[in-house]
Amino acid sequence: MSQNTIWNELLKKQASGIDDNCDLGEIQKVEADYVVTVKGIINKLKFRIPKNLIAGFDGRTLYFGITKAQAKRYLMDKSNRFSS
Repeated sequence: MSQNTIWNELLKKQASGIDDNCDLGEIQKVEADYVVTVKGIINKLKFRIPKNLIAGFDGRTLYFGITKAQAKRYLMDKSNRFSS
């Protein structure tokens, strides 16, 4: 992504990996070096993914160059769940 990206415009957009079934949820927060996403309604998964893994943005979805298996290393809570 370009340096001119207005990061706040990404809030509430979808995040996805490079696999067809790698849904990373909705972007909740943009930090200096990371994007925080939340997937799910009841059993929520929270990811903190480095910005340097961003592969592209189509105006609706932010794509990361990771697979579903690789995404597990970016879970914020090792129990795979967190309280909202």
